[in-house]
Amino acid sequence: MGLWDRIKQLNAELVALGGGGSSLALPVPTTLLLESQTEAENAVSVYETVIYNNDIKMVSEDLYGSAHYNVAVENCFKLIEKAVQETADKSDMYGVPLMEHVFNVKAPCLVLRQIENRSGKDHQSGYQRIYGGVLLGVRNPCAHEFDWVDDPLEALDLIILAQHLLEKLRKATRTNS
Repeated sequence: MGLWDRIKQLNAELVALGGGGSSLALPVPTTLLLESQTEAENAVSVYETVIYNNDIKMVSEDLYGSAHYNVAVENCFKLIEKAVQETADKSDMYGVPLMEHVFNVKAPCLVLRQIENRSGKDHQSGYQRIYGGVLLGVRNPCAHEFDWVDDPLEALDLIILAQHLLEKLRKATRTNS
């Protein structure tokens, strides 16, 4: 019996004892994690708390909430790829080559932070590898394998990473390259 069924049963028992029918009508805060909740229910509560980007929500929320974790994660990283293509105006490129080209330290299309000093260049180069790496190591396996990501907490970690990368991209500066 799921949490919602137990709440309905408790409400019916309260009504039978003379309690008001609306005694449990107040919403439970989404951050409240009850011991009786399943891991998946806890993960959905955490998702609702930490995922704030509307684009990420649009492509993953319903899928994540219905336990289609693999597709939810895949969609988030497809979104990242499309957003990089659009932001850099490179619709003819995709995958790791897109990320290597767009975030190239020597002639970047998108600059994540000033790259005049060593730290800035390291930052740009590191994120170049992260953006390419998530396509190779997350998006591709999710697209080619069923249930590559089948754990709600692993999926949530990856969706949070996608959200971070999308926010990072939105702050990037486009160059003439």
